[in-house]
Amino acid sequence: MVNNTDTSRDSSSAGGEHAPGAACRASSGAPAIASCASVPTSGARRASASADSEAVARRREREKRTISQMVAIYCAGSHDAAVRTERAYCGEPVCPECKAVDDYAILRTDRCRQMHTKTSCEQCPYHCYRPQEREQIRQVMRYAGPRMMTKHPIAAIRHLLGR
Repeated sequence: MVNNTDTSRDSSSAGGEHAPGAACRASSGAPAIASCASVPTSGARRASASADSEAVARRREREKRTISQMVAIYCAGSHDAAVRTERAYCGEPVCPECKAVDDYAILRTDRCRQMHTKTSCEQCPYHCYRPQEREQIRQVMRYAGPRMMTKHPIAAIRHLLGR
């Protein structure tokens, strides 16, 4: 029996969300022949993070933590402590605006198709950040990059080496 309790799937996918064991219906309303787990949908792209090898999964997790630390450093230097009411992925306090940037960067890292081969987003053939978010993350990196050496030196060196 297929376990259909995966909640990471987009609700806009063809199958939508339903109870385990319930009949899946395609967008036309007709019963689906295959189970939702085998129907390729926009949520299928999300499966790349769960299908990672152990080394790629560690790298993906390290990349998410590093970018989140950079967002937290940027927020701490750019925004008042009173507005930092949210928590970034790394656990540091950030403002709601920086939390949105952090969430977007984590999402993009989760969905990265080239994590197994690339050294940095800049060298990647796919530009998965939207232009506005790409400019925001560039500002974050310009500010936080040099400061990473004092706050998180090991993460900074690993990031520079691309490992």
